[in-house]
Amino acid sequence: MTSNQVDHCLNLTIDKRGSALATIDEDQWYERKSARVDPRKLAEAMVAMANAEGGVVVVGLYDKAVEGIDAFRPKTNNLRQASIDHCTPPVRATIDETECIDDRGHPNHLLVVRIDPSETVHELMNRPKG
Repeated sequence: MTSNQVDHCLNLTIDKRGSALATIDEDQWYERKSARVDPRKLAEAMVAMANAEGGVVVVGLYDKAVEGIDAFRPKTNNLRQASIDHCTPPVRATIDETECIDDRGHPNHLLVVRIDPSETVHELMNRPKG
């Protein structure tokens, strides 16, 4: 059911999209993450969803607020690489950006990560020592 809710929200107008996504209750198929999320923490959610029934993570939502990702733009490539850099084997995911209006009333974007369910068991890679 959550996937239908997410798709419904993504089809709303830009001014309603972010706030609607922020109000969906999190469950095993849906999570909200701040744009400040560490790529490894995003990878944890991706592994969990891939090992279950798949799901969606929306990055740029914090504490049911729409912060967007634009202020964190240099970091978004690391988030896009999370399934490759931190998961073994890499988690299959589709990552898109969607426009929204943040809580300050400014145009912004959210990162929408759709994780496919997997026939293979995924795990987090060990952190490099250093």
